[in-house]
Amino acid sequence: MHWFGGMSITNGYPGKLITFEGIDGSGKTTIMNQLKEILGNNGIIYTKEPYQFAGGALELKYPYQRLFRFMEDHVLHLEEVILPALREGKLVICDRYIDSNLAYRCVDMGNARNKYDAIIEWLEVLHSFSTWPCRTILFEISPKLAIERCANKGEELAFVQAERLVDSYNNIANYYNLRFCRINAAKDVESVTGKVLEIVQDVMYKMARSVEKNEEI
Repeated sequence: MHWFGGMSITNGYPGKLITFEGIDGSGKTTIMNQLKEILGNNGIIYTKEPYQFAGGALELKYPYQRLFRFMEDHVLHLEEVILPALREGKLVICDRYIDSNLAYRCVDMGNARNKYDAIIEWLEVLHSFSTWPCRTILFEISPKLAIERCANKGEELAFVQAERLVDSYNNIANYYNLRFCRINAAKDVESVTGKVLEIVQDVMYKMARSVEKNEEI
């Protein structure tokens, strides 16, 4: 099942989708690589968004332009990678997904806290064609530490943008609280990997049970 706000809806596929979310520098890609080494590729698809869109968001001038460009990329990813894997009963682990578009567009369209729910609800309707994850792992980190990590990789991350995105992700996680799992991404790689692995293995265990008992996650 996947979660729209507080409501669960069966996605109808034997496979399951787990997504990683968080600001740049939160360690999502690092942990994805750790999982690949630990779990391997047997029955698991590792993927990411943006899928084919190589252009930077800053090259797109308007918020709605960015919204629909990333949605177009998401449709391709959904049809070419995610849905085929879910139909085959595979576990899909995706670095960024719909919630990234929601988080960034909430920052684009309005930072007032009282606007978040309305924007999220509207964006949710726009993405109603899609398949939502059964679990979303939010890598929580302070803007200051995220900026330091990005700098160590030769990347730039503006403090104001990072602060707004942290706030945006927090509001989205509160809105979709039933499927979001928050982890402290400021800890060392081994600790974060262990926490993520617990969540992933729990989904894998329930997938195996659902095959036997026709249960939903």
